[in-house]
Amino acid sequence: RYLPDLNLNISLYNCQLTLSKTDDQILSEDDFQNPVEIYLSNDDDHDEIIHFRISVLIKILKNDDKQEETFLLKDNTITIDQLLQQIEMADDKYQYLTTNDTPKIFSNNQTILHLNTRNFILVKEDETCSVLIDHENNTSMNEENTSTTEILRQRFAKFAKVVNILKENNIDHEKQQLLYENDIVPSEDIELAMFQSPIHFQLIDTRFSVFITIINTDNDNSHSLKFHCSSSITMKRLLDIACQLFHINQHYYYLYYESRRI
Repeated sequence: RYLPDLNLNISLYNCQLTLSKTDDQILSEDDFQNPVEIYLSNDDDHDEIIHFRISVLIKILKNDDKQEETFLLKDNTITIDQLLQQIEMADDKYQYLTTNDTPKIFSNNQTILHLNTRNFILVKEDETCSVLIDHENNTSMNEENTSTTEILRQRFAKFAKVVNILKENNIDHEKQQLLYENDIVPSEDIELAMFQSPIHFQLIDTRFSVFITIINTDNDNSHSLKFHCSSSITMKRLLDIACQLFHINQHYYYLYYESRRI
C-alpha cells in the first residue's frame, strides 16, 4: 500500500518485507494478516518502535539445469560481481549474469538497483559469445572531414538473437545493417549460437536487395537460415556460409533449388 510513496523504481512483486529485530526474518503472506502488536517486544511499552525493512528480491536461474536461487538485496550498492560471489556454485565456470529481455552480459561493476530487472540468468563462459562491431566515426577538424574505424566489443548469451544486438546499440535496421564476413546481413531472428565466437560485424549503411532463405532438411526439425546479400554472391559462397552457420561438413552437402541440385 505504501510502496509508491517511497518513490522506488521497483515492482511490489520484487520486494520482501522483513522484520529487522529477528535478523531480517521474511514475513510471509500469513504474517501480513497479523496485527502489528504481536511484533512488539514488550506489550506494556506503547512507545516501542518496530523496524521493518523492504528488501529487493533477486531471482537467479541457471541456464543449463534451470535451477533457481533467490537472494534478498539489503544493500543498494551491491554490484554484479558482489552478487556472483554470494552464489554458492560447485562449478566455477558460472561467470556471467544476463536476462531474457536483454541477453547482453552485464559488466561486473554494474550496480544491481540501477538495472531494469530483478530476474537474472546465470551462464557459463561457453554459453556466451563475444561480439565485435566495426563502425566508422566521422569527425570534422579544420574544415576537413576525417573517418576512423572504431571497434565496439560486447558479450551476449548465445541464446540472444541479432535483433538483441540491434536494440542494445540503438541501431535502426531500416537505415543501418550488420554485415557479417563482408557478404551477408543476417536476419534479426537468427540466434548468435549459429555463429562462431568472436562474431565480427561491420555496421554499414548499404541495403542489399537480395533476400536468401536456405533450409537444412537433414533432420526431422528443419532449420532455416535467412539473410540479405549482394546479387553478385556466388552459389559456392552461399554453400560455404550455410555449412558454416549450420555447423555441418561441406563435403557431404549440396544446394538445391526447385528440387534441382546446383
